[in-house]
Amino acid sequence: MKKHIYLLSAALSFALTFSLASCEGKGPGDEPGDKPVVVHPETVSVSPSELLDMMEGESRKLVAEVSPDNAEDKSVTWSSDDPTVADVDGEGNVTALKGGTTTITATCADGGAFATVPVEVTPYVAINMDRYRLPVGDVRRFTANILHPDYSGGAVVWSSDAEDVATVSQEGVVTAHKEGTANIVATVDGFEAECVITVIPAPLVSTLGTPDWGEYGLGIVGFVSDRTWIVGEQEWSDAVVASACDKETFDSGGYPAYKSACRNNGDYGHLFSWPAVYRFQSEICPDGWRVPSREDYIALDLFWGGTGEYEIQVDEYINAHYLNPEVWGGEASGYCGNGGQLKGQGTYAGYWTASEDGFEPRYGGSFYVFEGAVAPRNMDMKYIGFPVRCVRDVE
Repeated sequence: MKKHIYLLSAALSFALTFSLASCEGKGPGDEPGDKPVVVHPETVSVSPSELLDMMEGESRKLVAEVSPDNAEDKSVTWSSDDPTVADVDGEGNVTALKGGTTTITATCADGGAFATVPVEVTPYVAINMDRYRLPVGDVRRFTANILHPDYSGGAVVWSSDAEDVATVSQEGVVTAHKEGTANIVATVDGFEAECVITVIPAPLVSTLGTPDWGEYGLGIVGFVSDRTWIVGEQEWSDAVVASACDKETFDSGGYPAYKSACRNNGDYGHLFSWPAVYRFQSEICPDGWRVPSREDYIALDLFWGGTGEYEIQVDEYINAHYLNPEVWGGEASGYCGNGGQLKGQGTYAGYWTASEDGFEPRYGGSFYVFEGAVAPRNMDMKYIGFPVRCVRDVE
């Protein structure tokens, strides 16, 4: 009996020892189906991280740091929102190619975490305009501004890619020859700047004899000059003002005057209030002509490539069209405020329209060009003073 007990005890001891031995050294991944733990990137940062201010032709190095440090795949890909302004290679080397702004992005290959750096590139050379519209036969001088601090003093070379449309002299003077588009390029030290010239039809200028309209309750009214301009399918007169003051009409608000005094007709004559224009519009303009509506001014702006809405345009756009005496710009008569303050003569081109504001009875429709802004569908208080233009349709 004792012999059997000893044998059983030995067998159990052997089994327990074998079992313990077989468990030693086992851990995660030792059993079939277990996978090793992979650490993924959580964030990425780029140094330098602030705005990268570069000159055209310059190169800079960006460094990406991926966290956590024990992430298994720390590789990143680099990209530029606008590679024509500044490009970046696979190592984070940024090259400035032309003036403008873009954003450089570093993206983790594993997980998609990303970081961005804004880039602003200053061009080596820039033309004072990047686009311009010239009528056929018109001439305009452009300037090339060297912006690089290490400018070597090299000469600026001007060229046109369409000399049948527009040519340019080595002094930057552009001459428009026929309708179309030409790229005017200024090259210096291997760097280029471009201005896109759009040549539009030449204005057809005729004369309109200043009529003797007599007195129509507005005093003696007449054109500032007898010039007219054909724009598209319309012919426009110069500004119309009251050249003499009719006291009765003045006292009733027919037109404002400088310092609210009838004796002060200023350099351009008296200006009209909107009610006077609306009431006497058939008499202000000669037969076959009319006081322009808001739609007439919108059509004018659209013809020149505008939007027909209020816009802040560069001054050169305004000077090339609305204030250009060869295109449409007659005398800029300014305006007269409620208190008789005469302002903007020679610089402010504002005109009443025949359109009334349907939402606010105190306002009348107006059009103005001032400080580089154009407003084809503007509205102003009815009792301030503006001149008017006359328009008619032509075939």
